[in-house]
Parts: sequence; C-alpha cells; structure tokens
Amino acid sequence: MGPSASPVSGGGSLCRRKSDDRSTYVGSFRTIARSFVSMNHTNPFEVEWLAPEFAPVLLAVIFLAVAGTTILFGAAIVAYSRRRTTRYLLITIVLGLLVARSLVGLGTVFGLVPMTVHHLVEHSSDFAIAVLVLYAVYRSGTAAAE
Repeated sequence: MGPSASPVSGGGSLCRRKSDDRSTYVGSFRTIARSFVSMNHTNPFEVEWLAPEFAPVLLAVIFLAVAGTTILFGAAIVAYSRRRTTRYLLITIVLGLLVARSLVGLGTVFGLVPMTVHHLVEHSSDFAIAVLVLYAVYRSGTAAAE
C-alpha cells in the first residue's frame, strides 16, 4: 500500500493524501463514517462471518434479547421513577446498556454496524455493566446497616 492508499475504500485512517499540491490528513472519524456507508449487507444470510444455517438461531436469540432487555429496561424506568434511589438508577442504567448492547448485536447481524465498532461497544458496555453492578452492591452495604 502506498502513502495515498487506504485500507478502506475512499479514505484511510490518518493517511497522507495529495490534494491540490498540499498534503492533508484524513481523520479517523471520516474513515469510520465511510465504513458505515460502504457496508451493504442487509441480509443476515449473506454476511461472511455467519454460517447461513446458524443465522435463524442467532436472529432468534438476538430478537429475544432485544425484547427481553427492553421490557426489563421499561420496568426499571418505572421502578426508578417511583423509588428515586441511587441503587435503582444504577440498575436502570445497566439495563439500558444491555438494551444498547443487544441493538448493536442486531445491527451487526444486519450489516449496519461494522464488526470493529461491535466489539468496541460490546466490550466497553461489559466493563461498564460490571463496574456499575459492583458499585451498586458496594453502596448497598451490609444487611445490618439497613
């Protein structure tokens, strides 16, 4: 790959390009945006990383995850609106992260979310969920304190 070539069609991450006899740097935001635009998969049965015989099972699991976490998130919002405690807020945020995580997985299966973004969001949300749950447990204290 030469200095003006790129790993993504139409631009690259922080690569030097010639434009009107001056060099400019193309930012990584533009590269990510182009990777979203260049993705043209809309059928989960045609995604290269997913075997077609497993696509219905994966779709069913992800749709159930989206539905289940959305229902739980709605219930958590109602519970938080009634209680207004930090513990309920933390659990509501965790369930909201689980909904977002499930939606990112669904977007990845349909080719709307690149695999790199999928992994970034999924692992970051896993970490955030773990931290928030541990903090909620830490704040709850012992049974004698309540």
